[in-house]
Amino acid sequence: MNTSVLDCAVTFTCDKNVCVYGIQVPAQVLVDVDERPTQVYSNSYTELLYAHLLDGDGSRLTYTHFTSRVSYRSLIDISFNRPVYIQKNKVYKVGVVLNKIGWYPIGSYPTCSTCNGIVFTFGQGQCGDSVRDGLIRSILFSIPPANQSNSSSTVVNISGDPVIPL
Repeated sequence: MNTSVLDCAVTFTCDKNVCVYGIQVPAQVLVDVDERPTQVYSNSYTELLYAHLLDGDGSRLTYTHFTSRVSYRSLIDISFNRPVYIQKNKVYKVGVVLNKIGWYPIGSYPTCSTCNGIVFTFGQGQCGDSVRDGLIRSILFSIPPANQSNSSSTVVNISGDPVIPL
């Protein structure tokens, strides 16, 4: 339950150079006062959040403010203001600040995920750098032409849930 402002982040490395475009986060779910799912009277709400990508030193590489009408119980694709070239074996951190009061589904995840032959390892860096509230579900990325014959966008799925590549 987000009662005010909820900040969550995850640190990661990958074993190849990639270009990060954004992240995917869950939309709210409706829950009644007894914490049981409740009937939906509207199928959408206005989400308001801030997302960012930091390097290993904590310097902001890109960010975005997102305000849009979204469906309950959906996944939201958040695109950063600009794509960022990520170097292999370096620590980065993606984060999101949720500004809407409501219930967000939380997940638990493995420390590694492989997508298109690229291994992403999560929870890297200094102790305490890996605040992983289970709210960042995927990282939207593409493989630069130097790593692949054709550059196409892909989603690395942090949560293990099925994701359709872009």
